[in-house]
Amino acid sequence: MRYPFLLPCLALIAGIILANRNEIPLVPFTCTALALLPVAWLARTTGAFRALFFIIALLLSAVNFRIVSSPPPNDISRVPFESDARYAVSGVVDGYVHVIKEGRSVRQTFPLRVRSVKLSGRRIPVRGRVQCITYQVKNGIRYGDLLNLWGEISVPKRAANPGEFNYAEYLSRQGIRLQMSVFGERSSRVMASRQLGRLRVWVERIRLFMAAQYDALFEKTEGALLKALTIGDRREIPFKVQEGFVNTGTVHVLSISGLHMAMIGGCWYAFWRILGLSQRLNAACTILIILFYAQIAGEQIPVMRSACMGALFYAAILTRREGNSLNTLFLAAFLLLWLNPMWLFSISFQLSFLCVLSIILLAAPIEKKMPRIGWPPLRKSFSVSLATTAGAQALICFYFSTITPVSLMANLIIVPLITLVTISGFLILPLSCLPLAGPAFVRLIEMLIRGTIFINEQITRIPYAYWYVPKPHLGFVLGYYALLALFWFFGSRLKRSRWGVIATGFVTLIVVFMGFSCKQRNHFSITALAVQQTGIYLIQTPDRRNILINCGPSRKPDVGRWTTIPFLRSCGIRSLDALVLTGWGKRAWGSLEQIKYFFQIPYCFVPASGNMPRDFPRRLVETELRRLAGASEISGFGSLNLKLFSAPGGQTAILVSQAEKTVLLVASPSDLLWKMLDGAVANVDAVFVFCRDSFLSDQALSFLRNRNPPLLIISGLKESAEAAKLFPDSKVLFTRTSGAVRAEISNEGVLAAPFYK
Repeated sequence: MRYPFLLPCLALIAGIILANRNEIPLVPFTCTALALLPVAWLARTTGAFRALFFIIALLLSAVNFRIVSSPPPNDISRVPFESDARYAVSGVVDGYVHVIKEGRSVRQTFPLRVRSVKLSGRRIPVRGRVQCITYQVKNGIRYGDLLNLWGEISVPKRAANPGEFNYAEYLSRQGIRLQMSVFGERSSRVMASRQLGRLRVWVERIRLFMAAQYDALFEKTEGALLKALTIGDRREIPFKVQEGFVNTGTVHVLSISGLHMAMIGGCWYAFWRILGLSQRLNAACTILIILFYAQIAGEQIPVMRSACMGALFYAAILTRREGNSLNTLFLAAFLLLWLNPMWLFSISFQLSFLCVLSIILLAAPIEKKMPRIGWPPLRKSFSVSLATTAGAQALICFYFSTITPVSLMANLIIVPLITLVTISGFLILPLSCLPLAGPAFVRLIEMLIRGTIFINEQITRIPYAYWYVPKPHLGFVLGYYALLALFWFFGSRLKRSRWGVIATGFVTLIVVFMGFSCKQRNHFSITALAVQQTGIYLIQTPDRRNILINCGPSRKPDVGRWTTIPFLRSCGIRSLDALVLTGWGKRAWGSLEQIKYFFQIPYCFVPASGNMPRDFPRRLVETELRRLAGASEISGFGSLNLKLFSAPGGQTAILVSQAEKTVLLVASPSDLLWKMLDGAVANVDAVFVFCRDSFLSDQALSFLRNRNPPLLIISGLKESAEAAKLFPDSKVLFTRTSGAVRAEISNEGVLAAPFYK
């Protein structure tokens, strides 16, 4: 068999998907797999053996997924913790301690491998991992320390808005199901240090030393980029820089991948050869170096994949066997998924393996079909860039709602520059000690990094370099890769003179995929983001008008970065027709700078009452500011009209009219505001009411009963069942205190539902 690891890898993936979608019984699946083993052994035909082997591997992978994903009986996630209560937990720091300084506040985040928890006055031995967040704790927590912590334990927050980063799923893939918040110096105590193996402690020391050197030698942005390229720490890269690489389709260069392992392995392999070691001993030493560097770079999926493939490559030299790239890739995927099946649903895993698979399958055929003109390395780079772009485009569109046609050109420019930056990042550590050459080399690296960021930013400004599209259906993504596989199968058999036909077919494939992925909007809809917290609304009309009301705060919770921007991107919005700010508080405009950086905003409406804050980004909107009075109307957007009602104290309401349909948005209501609305609003088709006081006042009940809207969306009420009886003729939807709610109004009626229940 040419690819012996392909069938086990496919069976493993199928078993993981089966176990993830269905609650499988462990004992019947295990017994069935064991019973089929002798049958497979006795099978004489190759086809029957392969079919039985596939079924056995599928059943065993489903059982493995169930075992790995289910916490053991003594896991800390099974302990019944109470909300708003504090507990004493003892455990060992089992990961990198990330320190975040914001002004005078200091926050540390790290995983803790728990040993015991104190309940009802006694210590209970438990196991498992907890994500710890400490506030104002300055006692120097380090990797491997044994800690006694006292704080609140809760379940990590899941994604509640479309496009939002799912922090709970991110932690669950690392075996973490709870998080702990620790406040104050007295709530944390270091009992002992170096409680883990010496090798892991030394690995963490090397990692911290390299991070400290980069922080001391370079500015914040340059040091953060070097830490991402050498030790895999991307958390300090500025948001705009990281999004710039996303928009050019070159974000993969910021993670440690096969390029780094190839450089590390190749350099050390050549070094051992110079020392005169034998080929097999040379390969064994190189494998150890690759595995050691993978520990320094962190247990991230691209690092694990590239380290596994690099180790298998040199293992083939060690065993004197002929290497095969596809077999190595399939074996690496099989090993990683068997260790942690949850990685299959990770974006990093899918993009990492899919890009490598595309390079292996498509790069060589593309290079053969290209005309024999130009510099050969340039042709090879172009073919690799084209293969990577074609392989990753559908997944990038599915997860990030972004299409980047410019990525083909950007990869040809950015990848060589990032390679130079990475090599320089390793060389600066020993060379920085030189008296004259060290500072000069540091300045040279700074210029190189700034030039790379500047070039990448200029590429994003090319017209139609990237655009946002609505999230495509999963069936379209699978169909895209099926057509791409057919293109590779038939294209590799065409003659060189037919390269134009192949290129035309590929472009047609991309265009067809884009056309299917764009969803047409036929209804007037209003979406409320993070209800009860921020008062952010997006208004969308059938004639493709998009108006955003407020954009959210800039600090924690960083609604602009994690909520508003991903949602607008998932809707395929690149430009907004207008931005309406209902107040001067940072809850309304704190993320304006981020929103303005990614989305075009021709008009910005601000309140006429109140004073503009000093830190308001006037330079972003000074040419397009329009003041709103107490009951101002906003028109000029086709059939869409908005009317803003402002009451003393900052309470606001917005009446949205589209054709003959009206929707009332009431945030932070008060009796004075309800009285103002009572004399100005006659009939409404839907009402959004967000009650911060967990009850509806008599004035609000009177207004809603008199109008009797077909749809009433209420957030923040405690007694939802009793409140629903107050409006028997209306469809009442009660929402959670956080999350998005979308209402669609058409001639057939009014529909509304939360995005996540």
